[in-house]
Amino acid sequence: MTTLHIKNGRIIDPATGRDETADLFIEDGKIVATLPTEAETVVDATGLWVVPGLIDAHVHLREPGFEHKETIESGTAAAAAGGFTQVVAMPNTNPTADNARVIAMVMEKARRLKGTRVIQSCAITKDRKGISTLDYAEIIKQTGVSIFTDDGDGVEDDALMEKAVQELAPLNAVISQHSEYATISKKAAIHQGDVSESIKVVGQPIDSEDAMVRRDIALAEKYGARIHVSHISSATAIDAVRDAKAKGLSVTAEVTPHHLQLTDEAVLEAGTIAKVAPPLRPGRHMDACRHALADGTIDIIATDHAPHTMTDKAGTIDKAAFGMVGLEIAVPIILDLVRQKVISPMRMIDAMSWRPAKLFDLVGGTLAPGSVADVTVINPQRPHVIDPRTFKSKGINTPFAGFEAPGKAVMTIVAGNVIYSDLA
Repeated sequence: MTTLHIKNGRIIDPATGRDETADLFIEDGKIVATLPTEAETVVDATGLWVVPGLIDAHVHLREPGFEHKETIESGTAAAAAGGFTQVVAMPNTNPTADNARVIAMVMEKARRLKGTRVIQSCAITKDRKGISTLDYAEIIKQTGVSIFTDDGDGVEDDALMEKAVQELAPLNAVISQHSEYATISKKAAIHQGDVSESIKVVGQPIDSEDAMVRRDIALAEKYGARIHVSHISSATAIDAVRDAKAKGLSVTAEVTPHHLQLTDEAVLEAGTIAKVAPPLRPGRHMDACRHALADGTIDIIATDHAPHTMTDKAGTIDKAAFGMVGLEIAVPIILDLVRQKVISPMRMIDAMSWRPAKLFDLVGGTLAPGSVADVTVINPQRPHVIDPRTFKSKGINTPFAGFEAPGKAVMTIVAGNVIYSDLA
């Protein structure tokens, strides 16, 4: 039995609406109301935020198959350093996480590391090829995992997607869609607009995202399914989600830190490092993402942490890999939005902890007595410059190098165990 006393911190717990300076007590992996005797470990959190452990519902750990980019060990170390107590890993591995064996292997390896929790999502289609569905009920039965996505690709075959939704809806599974019709986008490197025209690069029409979002919302309405829009980036797609919510449909959405802070003009300075899927959009789309996050149309923030080697990012923009890292810089970047008063501290923690726990049926997300002691401590006033050379991730592919951030996560606790500490 271990005991921990975090004193004098600003406790922010969206699940209970609590926002006050107080003490937090942990005993044997659980939050407790008080301790009978003095704690074994006491942490002075004066001036710090004490919040439910952060959850990133969209990360690429790359293992198995792409360990030169990231491993479960390096990825969870990066997650811990970023303040994340739990992550949902994407299935675009090799072999694909489309079966109980691969899913169990990833989660068991993460458990042995005794760090950040890992939930391995399952593909929607066999080998993510968009050709055939899986035995979803059997996968859920064997693994307990009920998050399905072909992330990296959208499921383009409308009839196949309808079949998948029809089968998954009665299972109460979350269907998380990478909303992109490649037949429309042509997998072009950047957004189709002024920037793509200025540098004479083929761009993606925004309808590539919008059309799939509208299709999936229609399926959510038809079958009562839980549809989650991954890394939303389009103002018109956001409007469709807003309308779906107004109808009472089980439609949710996430946004990345980079779509909240960068426009497609970042490509002019950062080049291939700013190449992501979906692409960075013009300012009106970034502003729409910000407003939708603030008003709750966009439910959560997720990093889409996508580590690549610098070789993968080299060459021309049409050939380089899509994606950027995010686990270790999400809190600093989102704290900047709090500084700008785009969102409140409560909304930040809601979008990064309580809300993803609810949406994906995960443990944690609250500091209420009796809940699991997954806790993140944040110093909102610890200015620093983002330096990829300090990352624990193997990936350093970020256009945020040199970004002047107001603060960072300084302690990460999973089940009462401190897995990362940078108190100063």
